Amino acid sequence: TELTLNGFSLLRNHYHLKPMMVLADAYFFTLKIAKRLDDYGWGFITRCKKNRQLDQHAVRNLIPRGYGQAEGHLKNGVALQVIRHAGHFLATNRKLLSRKQIQAFYKLRWAI
Repeated sequence: TELTLNGFSLLRNHYHLKPMMVLADAYFFTLKIAKRLDDYGWGFITRCKKNRQLDQHAVRNLIPRGYGQAEGHLKNGVALQVIRHAGHFLATNRKLLSRKQIQAFYKLRWAI
């Protein structure tokens, strides 16, 4: 986590980069990283574990089965939109994105 946070700081403060969207898997999605990305104003879309808490409720309980979406806040105050698609969850801090846009962005991750 610390290595990633240092990398983000270097990209932002030294190289003055601002990515269109940061894409990541569920392992990458820690509270510290989500907070840093949100503080920088960077959008992110990440796969989300089913036990991730939004407003003290696991996302699997907010969207129990099938397809759906929910909004809430992480413990650190970052506001998220979470969608469920075919058994997995995707989270973003960009609440104006549609389900299709979220899926299209996340699909780009697999092209890397």
